[in-house]
Amino acid sequence: MSVLSKITRFIIWTLVAACGLALVGIVALFIAFPHPALYSPFWSNLKSKIDEGQEAVYFKELTDFDWDVVCVLSPYHDERHDLQSIPYDLGRFKNSIPNLDDDGLWAFAFVKDDKVIEIKRRGFGLYLNGEYTNNCMPQEKAKFVKKTRHWHKETYDYLAITQDY
Repeated sequence: MSVLSKITRFIIWTLVAACGLALVGIVALFIAFPHPALYSPFWSNLKSKIDEGQEAVYFKELTDFDWDVVCVLSPYHDERHDLQSIPYDLGRFKNSIPNLDDDGLWAFAFVKDDKVIEIKRRGFGLYLNGEYTNNCMPQEKAKFVKKTRHWHKETYDYLAITQDY
């Protein structure tokens, strides 16, 4: 085996080992510092209630702050549409409406005294579907309802975002 061949093999194995270590490091970072949107009490409480068999969960059961109305920001809406779809003062959130450019990304703007006071963003996980006529719903009516959908010979569960009428 020539010296050049040995050097080439050494470089290749060094690169493979470095990539492997980098991958392990990235995974460790995600485990050590999970994204807060995925592990907020709002979402973990919702998942717990659904896992325990609760069929409907009102938004007010999931929050630990006072609010009057929740506005749904559904996937694929651009910032201009979202600003128009929330007929309330956005306050400190005016320049921070989340980008929801994927099916699994939703956000909920909570309103108190006609001002947005909190936005809860949802990443991937629970499958959500909007089944509401108005994207802003009063606290006493806004809820998630567990449903089952049959589509193309497959069955899957999802949570409908809806309201009492």
